[in-house]
Amino acid sequence: EQIMLDAWLLGLFTGTAVTQADIGIYGVAFSISMFGFALSASIGRAILPEISGFETSVSNRVRNKTVKESLRYATVLSVPLALGALTLGDYVLRDVFGFGSGRVPLLLLTVGAVGFSAYQPLHQVFYGLDRPHWAFGVSFSTGLLNGVLNLLLIPRSGTTGVAISTALAMWLAFILGYVLLRRVGIEDVIPTRSWLIQLGAAILMTVVVFGVDDLLGVRSRTVTVTLVCVGVVTYGTVLLIGEPPIRNRLDQVLS
Repeated sequence: EQIMLDAWLLGLFTGTAVTQADIGIYGVAFSISMFGFALSASIGRAILPEISGFETSVSNRVRNKTVKESLRYATVLSVPLALGALTLGDYVLRDVFGFGSGRVPLLLLTVGAVGFSAYQPLHQVFYGLDRPHWAFGVSFSTGLLNGVLNLLLIPRSGTTGVAISTALAMWLAFILGYVLLRRVGIEDVIPTRSWLIQLGAAILMTVVVFGVDDLLGVRSRTVTVTLVCVGVVTYGTVLLIGEPPIRNRLDQVLS
């Protein structure tokens, strides 16, 4: 839905602030940014059985634990994706997709996707609490913000303006979701330690990728794919070492 809105608004300014090529590049950048969101959406669906009785039969302690656990996993892919866009965004867009621009929109969208990934479990909790109007309210508020900012920013900044407004709307969704859940006693759900470990692993991934890139000193599609693989292995290794709960859950899935 979001990409359709963005594409429609960009289309209004085709020939003035943006070109058809710009819209194509933005679409690819948006698709890449949503890769990390796929895991978050799966987590949201997975916790549905646990949150189905949130409204009447579950204590606040159990609610808080369930939401915090879901947030631990929701950003596992979106955090390294944002740091990866900073490190390899240019290379991926150029060497894999053949685009000469788009790094800034890609970076902004991946940062926004971190917030949107964190929002997805909260969105499911709204339904467990029998408050679908909260989900509608968040969607309406973020859609309105995104639409207004797009109309203001596209004439000035093109696809970068769209990416800014979309990223802000994504983070607004998480903030609103968090505030609404506090109204019903679901609080202290931010997995601070886990998120810091994910960020630290992603930063180390970035350092290693920069080092390998400097060591290789050449540019090609094969090198770019190799750097992506190096980043994935580095992040995954550090994360599994630093986060035993994630490692244990992975063992359960694979066993």
